[in-house]
Amino acid sequence: MKRNVSIIISITTAIAIIAFFGAGLFIVSNKFLSHYKNKHNIEIAGKEKKEDKPWREYQNKEYGFRFKYPSNLKLNFSENGLLSLELLSSRFEGGEKIILTKTLSLFLKEDLYDCSSAYYRYPQEEKIGGANFKKKTSFDKVIYKPAYRYSVEYARAIDEKNKCIKMNITINITMPSNRVDLDIDSLIEKEIELFKEIISTFRFENTEEPFFGLAKIDAPYSEVRDKLMANGWTPVIPDYYEYYSGTVRRTKPISEKFPEISSCGSGHPPICFADFKKGNLHRHLNLISSKEIIEEFIVTGWE
Repeated sequence: MKRNVSIIISITTAIAIIAFFGAGLFIVSNKFLSHYKNKHNIEIAGKEKKEDKPWREYQNKEYGFRFKYPSNLKLNFSENGLLSLELLSSRFEGGEKIILTKTLSLFLKEDLYDCSSAYYRYPQEEKIGGANFKKKTSFDKVIYKPAYRYSVEYARAIDEKNKCIKMNITINITMPSNRVDLDIDSLIEKEIELFKEIISTFRFENTEEPFFGLAKIDAPYSEVRDKLMANGWTPVIPDYYEYYSGTVRRTKPISEKFPEISSCGSGHPPICFADFKKGNLHRHLNLISSKEIIEEFIVTGWE
């Protein structure tokens, strides 16, 4: 009987010791696994999660916008209102070294009219940070050496501050020899991804369509006028009207339908003018008479 009791006690003690060490091993292994997961950012399933690189934020209160960029990139400033992020990299394709220079440039202009030409020269539009930008894409091959240049240009006028923002993405590709087998389009698509990600972080205080965006060139004046008025622009009715380049002044409107048209020149066709205001802002439209529609004008530009 005593022998049986001793055996039971020995077995119980052994189980307790095993349980104790087993629990300790479980706790230690759990702590190690937890530490390893935290250190390497790994899920329980063992799949690696993509670590987010720290990004900095740049804010410009004067122009009313902000954006984020990777902290490993240096944001360069210059006195003429230029901000730029530049990356220089290289890769090997088919045993040959290809050099890539990638630049994101921001031009902050005090002159609003620096942007005006983009509103009739840039054929595309893109919404960035809730604001509409005019856009132009170009791709050129440098003839005298095996190199390519890809660029995307953006422009936006800021009416309420009489300022202009221009933004360029440029990718220069230089190769040691002509590589006809190289897929340049795919290469550019890969290299531009980071800049697209940076652009997606832009935010603007005012996203209203600017005057130049509403006053479409070659559009009927009646349509442009309605858009301007719907966006808070008011036609300015003059005290008198100038005919034949100002040589004749009359109180009778040049156009009964559009009494804000203040003057017309003597050319063929004569250039006419209409002014608009919004708060303290004043803008000036150039018009010509429409050949197809009676009492209609066509927008030809602005000053």
